[in-house]
Amino acid sequence: MSDPAPLRGVLESVGAPPATLEAWLAATLRDGFALTAAGGYADFETLAAGALDELLRDLAPAAGAAERDAVLKAFGELGVHDDIRPGLEAARAAGIPVSTLSNGSTDYAESLLRRAGLTDLVAENFSVAEVGRWKPAPEPYRHAAERSRLPLEEVALVAVHPWDVEGARRAGARAGWVNRAGGPFPNSLPNPKVEGRDLTAVVVGLLG
Repeated sequence: MSDPAPLRGVLESVGAPPATLEAWLAATLRDGFALTAAGGYADFETLAAGALDELLRDLAPAAGAAERDAVLKAFGELGVHDDIRPGLEAARAAGIPVSTLSNGSTDYAESLLRRAGLTDLVAENFSVAEVGRWKPAPEPYRHAAERSRLPLEEVALVAVHPWDVEGARRAGARAGWVNRAGGPFPNSLPNPKVEGRDLTAVVVGLLG
């Protein structure tokens, strides 16, 4: 749900190129996935800080702890994409309860929703920290379904990341892909059954 675009300017302000944003997020996910595959676990915040330190050391050598902390602070203050509210409202209008499931913390999700004024549209927030396994491992999807008291096949995950869509599908849930960029789904993965350019389109597609 969060929109990381404002972080480009923050990274530039500490001397890093704008493309550092994609490299940072990818490195954080890489390390989380690797730990999960190896049977370990670390929380998102720890891995994100470590990956940022490495990138700033290489791409912005003049940046120190204060600059690193400024980027991390900005990450904790992000807003949501414009399509999130109408998409959540479409789910509520259809009588579908919505929960979040994040590789980050529930505190972060709750803070994000609170800043956006969306807490009344979300029933509960779940984190992979509760099972010690990052998505797309199957355990987080199963855990969210169990906590929601629903069979997994009656749960639908909506995500912008193809790996998340595929993880949910393999775990036994339905899944929809929010394709905001309009690009192709990776040809190494089965195409999602539901795809849309925004959250509302995917919600409508899943309900159809």
